[in-house]
Amino acid sequence: SSMTYLDKGVVFIGSCVSDSQLIQLNKKPVDNAYFTVLETYANIGPIIDMELFDAKSQDWPRMITCSGCDKWGSLRVLTNGIEINEICVLPFSRFKSAFPLKLSMDCNGKDDSLMFSNFEQSVILEQQGDGFALCKAECFIRDASTLYVGNVVYDQVLQISKREIRLIRVKDLKTICSFNCKSAPIFSCYCNGWQFVISSKNTVTLFSI
Repeated sequence: SSMTYLDKGVVFIGSCVSDSQLIQLNKKPVDNAYFTVLETYANIGPIIDMELFDAKSQDWPRMITCSGCDKWGSLRVLTNGIEINEICVLPFSRFKSAFPLKLSMDCNGKDDSLMFSNFEQSVILEQQGDGFALCKAECFIRDASTLYVGNVVYDQVLQISKREIRLIRVKDLKTICSFNCKSAPIFSCYCNGWQFVISSKNTVTLFSI
């Protein structure tokens, strides 16, 4: 977004979509490059979506953001408003939504997983120590954008995409029931934990869980 020459071959490169850098220009190539990165300055913007993640292994909540654009996109975790740590980089871009989940029966009411969705697919990360790993459970809709996913009554998880609704049991991560909406795609939805409503074309439908 901006480039400023400082002095003695030192240049500041500022970015509004990724981290900014301070580089040193070289007269001769070093590692096949005519510059050396002296310092990198973390940038959490632009923030596409964010969630307050109340982790079971922490005494205080953390804020996790979908930061950056396109190939520079990453997940950032903010603690105490001071430190910014990149916890993982996923092989797809354009995150549009993030949802905290409780997928363990012994999580004591704390979030232990996150689902991220773009316009084409959804991915779930499980907390492992201070980091995250991909969740491989087959019960979730992965090949579509997720409109809503969250914990609901009776230790279950509800996931809604444009063309399918799934109710998943947390105990063994098995699909209890599913509802196909291919003939009338869902445009919007809302859930209060024990009921949910969807709208498709000229129809609004209320479900009780």
